[in-house]
Amino acid sequence: MERELETIIDSYGYEKQSRKTIEELGELIVAINKNIDNPGDKTFFDNLVEEIADVEIMLEQLKMIHDIENHELIKIKNKKINRELERINKATSKKDPFNIEKVSGVIKDSFEKINEAAKEFKDCAVKNFYNKCDVDDFNLDKVIAEEEKKDEEALQNYMREQEKQEVIKIFTNFLEGYYGK
Repeated sequence: MERELETIIDSYGYEKQSRKTIEELGELIVAINKNIDNPGDKTFFDNLVEEIADVEIMLEQLKMIHDIENHELIKIKNKKINRELERINKATSKKDPFNIEKVSGVIKDSFEKINEAAKEFKDCAVKNFYNKCDVDDFNLDKVIAEEEKKDEEALQNYMREQEKQEVIKIFTNFLEGYYGK
C-alpha cells in the first residue's frame, strides 16, 4: 500500500493532498452527524465507515509526506489517552471517590427489604398468636443473608472496576517506558 500511496502523492503533490485531507475530514464530520441522527440506519453507518477509510488513507499520505513515524504517534496517543483517563479519574473521584452513591443505594435497598421482611415477620407472629400463620414458614435469616450477598456483590464489582483502572495505569506506564516519555 505504501508504494501506491507514494504514486498518488507524486501525482497530486503536497498541497492538493493536504486540501483533499481537509475535504475528507469535512465529509467524515457530516457522516458522523448523520450517523448520530439516524442510529441503526445501515446506509448512514456504511457511509461513516467509508469516510473513516477515506480519512485514514489521507492521514497515511500526510504521515508519508511529513515523514512521521508510527512509534511517534503511538507515544503521543498513549500520552493523550493517559491524560484523559486521569481527568476522568479525577472527575469521578471528586464526585464519588468510592462510588458510595451506587453502593449505598444497594445497601439502602437491602435495609428497606430487611425492614419489610421484619414487618412481615412481626405480622406473621401476631397472626400466629391467633393461629392464622406459622412463624416457621417465614425465614428472616434467609432474607437478611440474601441482602447481605447483594451488598457484597456490589462491593466486589466496585473493587473489580478499581483493579481494571490500576491495570490500565500499569499498562500505560509500561508503554511510556517502552517508547519513552
